[in-house]
Amino acid sequence: MIIYLGIAILMALIGYNAFDPNLQPKFKSWNFVIVWGILVLFWGTSYINAPDIPGYISYFERKTYNWLETGYKLPSITFEKGFNILSCIIKSVTDHYYVYQFILFTSELFLIMKGLEKIIDKNNTIIVVCALFFILPLNLLGALRQGIAIALFIYAIQYIERRKFIKYILLLGLASCFHNSAIFLVLLYWLPLIRPLLFNKRILFIGFLLLNVCYIAGFSISKILDNFLLSFFDLYENTAVYIRYIGISDDVRSNFGLFKILEMDFVYVCFLLLNKSDSRSISLLKILFLIYFILNMLLGGILAHRIGYYFIIIYNTCLIYSLCMLGQMLWNRKELGYLLSCTYFIILNLFYFQNSFSGQVIYKNMFLEHLFKGVY
Repeated sequence: MIIYLGIAILMALIGYNAFDPNLQPKFKSWNFVIVWGILVLFWGTSYINAPDIPGYISYFERKTYNWLETGYKLPSITFEKGFNILSCIIKSVTDHYYVYQFILFTSELFLIMKGLEKIIDKNNTIIVVCALFFILPLNLLGALRQGIAIALFIYAIQYIERRKFIKYILLLGLASCFHNSAIFLVLLYWLPLIRPLLFNKRILFIGFLLLNVCYIAGFSISKILDNFLLSFFDLYENTAVYIRYIGISDDVRSNFGLFKILEMDFVYVCFLLLNKSDSRSISLLKILFLIYFILNMLLGGILAHRIGYYFIIIYNTCLIYSLCMLGQMLWNRKELGYLLSCTYFIILNLFYFQNSFSGQVIYKNMFLEHLFKGVY
């Protein structure tokens, strides 16, 4: 616990220091490396609280192959081919699951930080990732295969803004080799076409009210959408299985609690309605947040469950921006808003591990044991 608190304070201070307008470019670069290194060494070597991790441990230890001993041979399992190939390559280097997880997390984090840097610049990336320290495992490591696809998607977002279709589609093609759900993200390339919508505050406010009413009334189009996806993608077993696994439900309220909706409402008001920035990067973040908001308010099934994962880090980036805006409005200092975001994430983390509705309580002791005893 002492190690965790010490690193948490260090990350908070680095993020706070990054607000200094006189920070030298060389120091910003060193901060970037230091933050990445701390996260790699801390979260990359720690166990996580995802319920399917024991299955991945069994997969890596028993079903992957050391190609130096067996030659080219893929596991007979329904995971995507890219994930199987990568797992076998790592298995040829090490038999230890912790090293395997460390390599995956290190690569994912690097792609995410470089991707965010291309969207919101290096200085703001340091601020955002320092705040994300407190909830990063819940945003990335909880989905082992999809975590790779998420990282590739975030790195690819820059090509939406720069209108580089070939690079965007190639990265998403690679992402779909690790998780088939990434193929849906191809449609996001045309998101800038709705950019003018984001500058019409009246439309945004009416949409905000309608989506909240839909959520309160329990209105959902998930059943219609899931039936369509199930029939359309039935040939692709790995994609269709997620719809069958989740089950077709009309109750969108089963996906997210009221507290989460209130949190998203706060971000909607601050980031979309009050934020006056019209830069291309912020506009792109606004569009991505809007998609996440709609998914959570209106949809259930595969979209809210799997496609929503791709937007969680982007969503939390918008949340940090919104809390910084709150600090600017209340105290005329964005730094205090950043510290508020760190405090909020710490409280949220403690609540997540303590509250039974999260469904993760049985993994709490496993997580803490490995994090505070097993690794350190």
